[in-house]
Amino acid sequence: MSNTAPTIKIQEKEAWTLGTLVISTKLFLGYPRIMVEEGLTAGWMIVLIGTVLSLFAWNGVMALMRKYPGQSLGQIYKITLGKIFGGLVNGLHLTIAFATCLIYMVQFYETICLYVLEGTPKWALVLLFTGLMILGAWFGVIPIARVSVLSFYPVLAAVSTVLILTLGEMNPYYLLPIGGSGAGNILRHGVINLSASIEVIFLPFLTPYLDFDLIALKRAGRSAILCSGVYFALVTLGYTMLFSLPAGLEYLTPFFQISRMAQISLDFQRLEMIFVLAWTFCVFARLAASLSFMSILAKSFTAKIPYRRLAVIFGLTVGLLAYFSEEGSHWAPIVVMWLHSYSFLIVFGLPLLAFGVHVLKNAGKKKVDPVENQI
Repeated sequence: MSNTAPTIKIQEKEAWTLGTLVISTKLFLGYPRIMVEEGLTAGWMIVLIGTVLSLFAWNGVMALMRKYPGQSLGQIYKITLGKIFGGLVNGLHLTIAFATCLIYMVQFYETICLYVLEGTPKWALVLLFTGLMILGAWFGVIPIARVSVLSFYPVLAAVSTVLILTLGEMNPYYLLPIGGSGAGNILRHGVINLSASIEVIFLPFLTPYLDFDLIALKRAGRSAILCSGVYFALVTLGYTMLFSLPAGLEYLTPFFQISRMAQISLDFQRLEMIFVLAWTFCVFARLAASLSFMSILAKSFTAKIPYRRLAVIFGLTVGLLAYFSEEGSHWAPIVVMWLHSYSFLIVFGLPLLAFGVHVLKNAGKKKVDPVENQI
């Protein structure tokens, strides 16, 4: 398979909408509930802290990208850290991308079966989810980015509609005490919450597929982090004001709970379909983009093996095993908590390491012999 860049490339608007959709998947898969568990009544503050810190971390990634214009982040790792260690770093990114994709496949399937389409045959859902995901991945990341523009505005409208419909039921007294679980705990989880935005890192890996410069790339990533962060905070805030703390800690998808609250309050039948439509857009885009990203990253190791097809087949096989494995319920929470707590160290920390190596390598080059200066 050729590694040449495509003639039709991703535009800036497509990049930031895709980035927003990919990050925002957490909104529909329990992320607000985790924030409530960690910060109690001040969980929304954790979201804001993590969003601000993610913006600074993204600036650090862009500082490294500016040193190697035209190169993807995967290529930069090989240049600065060497082929072996740089390949290992790219492998870590590939592993994280695959793990998050697999976890979302499992959570998507479980939540649909438990709360939305009860009684639907398991194999029917599995074939539907994996079939559409593989179809999207087969077309590639550029069509996915273009579809994300069409998907973004319905998702934005759906989330906003649910929040507005439940506004009259929100009780601000549920936000007391304002300190939540304590200032120190909120700050600590706010730092860990950088992992909420790690999906934005796929954009620098796609440099050959982008039809804009690094300034626009920085703007696209910043917009994706900021937009998703604001809606994370609003949904977590609304979720906290709609349910008392004990109810807020139940094992239900928070946005689904909010949608049901709107249905009960306004006597609308099946209002949760707003939730289902928005959720489906996000999750299918997330899974298809993940498989496309994994195939692109895997191809960077060698051009002799058709990694694109292998990545899709491998992802499908392991995903099916996860769906039907009895052990899946045991290891999935462990992997989710590890990704939430430590993945930001790899995603945002390694670019800083590569930047430091670049500075050290070029420090000696700037020193010129004084005799040559005199001449």
